[in-house]
Amino acid sequence: MTDRPGFFQYLFKEKNLVRGLLFLLLLYFSYLAVFSESIYGYSDLYTHYFISHYAFKYPHLFLNHWGKPLFIALSAPFSQMGLIGLQFFNILLSLASAYLAFLICKELRLKYAWLSILLLCSAPIYFVMAYSGMTEILFGFVLILAVFMFIKEKYIFTAVLVSLIPYARTEGTVFIPLFAFAFLYKRKWLPVLFLFSGFIFYSTLGYFYNGNFLWFFNENPYTGAYDIYGKGSLWHFTNSYAEIFGFGLTVLILLGFIAYILQLASKKTRNSFSFLEAYIILLPPLIYFAGHSFVWWKGIYGSVGLTRVMAGIIPLTAVIGVKGFNLLLPLFEKHKKALIVLVIFLIGLLVCQPFVIYKIPLVNGPEENVLDEVSAWIRRKKIDDHKIFCLNQYVFYKAGVNPFDDKKAF
Repeated sequence: MTDRPGFFQYLFKEKNLVRGLLFLLLLYFSYLAVFSESIYGYSDLYTHYFISHYAFKYPHLFLNHWGKPLFIALSAPFSQMGLIGLQFFNILLSLASAYLAFLICKELRLKYAWLSILLLCSAPIYFVMAYSGMTEILFGFVLILAVFMFIKEKYIFTAVLVSLIPYARTEGTVFIPLFAFAFLYKRKWLPVLFLFSGFIFYSTLGYFYNGNFLWFFNENPYTGAYDIYGKGSLWHFTNSYAEIFGFGLTVLILLGFIAYILQLASKKTRNSFSFLEAYIILLPPLIYFAGHSFVWWKGIYGSVGLTRVMAGIIPLTAVIGVKGFNLLLPLFEKHKKALIVLVIFLIGLLVCQPFVIYKIPLVNGPEENVLDEVSAWIRRKKIDDHKIFCLNQYVFYKAGVNPFDDKKAF
């Protein structure tokens, strides 16, 4: 008789563990999307939803700078099912990003690659945004897909993806010169030209629609925010590490940086691949984090100091975290039981993190409760056929009003 593998042996095979984790996350995020009283993003979330939902009815919305053209184009079919469709779109992107983080760890031959899924999805800010309808999740997905394709040496595909990142979030433009240098270092000249493909495509659409080829630059909505939002500490995002990354991922990110420094400092491991690995994995999140810290400190480029913007780099930081965890493994070569205890402790810490930072499922705040009453009053009094003046898109959503109908909303 052949021995059949036991249940736990089967379960803890890496591919089965990964499938199981992704399936459980799909179920739980879907549950939260359906049953949460509130959704992370508040008024901005509903603005993104309306732009995406009504884009087919008002085609000019597909080039809405604030709404992010790539996000609108990809999410619009999902948004036709309502807000829950947009949320499901983000859930799928979150899980796809988690899987890509796992695949990158495998390409880099890192042990415990499956930890990247937990590190990503348990980061508090990413956890609550995974089932929202915000643009940061798509931004993070495109970025980590571009990095994966670069590692797989699909350079033209990488270049096209990078060229589209600014149309998922405007600050993605900082990655274009970063990847250009990587292509030049690899002596890949043609992909450098494809870094402009997204700009040419969307600029051409803008030219044929309203005669404005440079609309991406001269319709930039991120100006004059200092007078409204002010500015803050240079260390604002650093001090918010618990809300953004959580304690577990923060420690592992720091260890990951140390691991890459040691890798580049050692003659045994220093080569062109190790340099490019460190460059393409470390620099995008580092530049993004430093850039947002700087613009909030200076009060420029429409910065509001929102911690949610960091969700866009969490997928790559999960890979850095696994690199950091691998730095610890030699310490446990002769202490396998201690390693098991460490892994169990880490899993427990990661699972608890979002629930310590946020009340999950999310609940309405005082302002939302008041606006719920306002929206209910509008429906009850049947005045939705009158023009409603309101800044907060949440009211239009709850009252069932089309905010782009000039006769009904302003």
